[in-house]
Amino acid sequence: MTYTKMSYISGVIIFFSAIILLVSVLWLSGARIMSASEYKVFFRFEDVVGLRDRSQVYMRGYRVGWTKDIIFEEKDVLVRVDIKKRFLIPKDSKIEINTLNFLGEKAVTIIPGESKDFMKPGDILRGENKDIMVVARNILNTVRTKLNNGDLDKKALDFSQTLATMKELVSKLDQKVERVDMPLINRQIVELGQAARSVRDLAVSTQTDVHQVSTGMEQVQSAAKNLSELSVQMSQLVAGLNRGEGTMGELVKNKETVENLNATVHELNLLIKDMQKNPGKYINFSVF
Repeated sequence: MTYTKMSYISGVIIFFSAIILLVSVLWLSGARIMSASEYKVFFRFEDVVGLRDRSQVYMRGYRVGWTKDIIFEEKDVLVRVDIKKRFLIPKDSKIEINTLNFLGEKAVTIIPGESKDFMKPGDILRGENKDIMVVARNILNTVRTKLNNGDLDKKALDFSQTLATMKELVSKLDQKVERVDMPLINRQIVELGQAARSVRDLAVSTQTDVHQVSTGMEQVQSAAKNLSELSVQMSQLVAGLNRGEGTMGELVKNKETVENLNATVHELNLLIKDMQKNPGKYINFSVF
């Protein structure tokens, strides 16, 4: 094999090795060779400490895009983000910058909202840096500002006065408790319990009396009903007698029959009186 052929083969091997190495580096770093399947949106932050180009963007734990560019505004920072087209971001979503791992790598986290209106290419959402260092720095700045303004000293003094007031209040409360006559309160509680039992017994007795009265009323109503029925029957009987229905009706309506009956009764009474006065007249005894 000649030197020229060896050089040619070596060059081809080196060329393809370089291409393979470049593709591997791009794949491992998460960079995209083509962006035709993505759309760009913007997130506005007050601070983007630790964020860089090609930082990963996650939604519900899945990588949906990358940061592409950073634009400095007067007070904020505008971050361009390329999102895969198959992922839609509701306009009420929350955008945060968080720490991705122990190495301090930053990532943008999208917490999707519930809106049915989704971001379109070029739309902007407000985000917040939730990195622990940024949060700690903001807290320290707030504390330092309050110290410089004397607010903490004033609040500490107010808190001390509040504690003194509470101590005095507890002391007075202890004195009030010591003056309380517990035996008297216990007796009143016992008397209250007895009164409650008496009321309960009275309620039971009243319920029994009410039941008895109710039973008596039912009996009175039954008797009144019977009397009403008897009155109806008597009215019907009197009406029948007046019309001369039946034997009694004929007796009542026929004066001759009544007179004969009265005469018969009178004669029977005379016969009974005569038998009482003269029994021998009607009964004979013979002795053999």
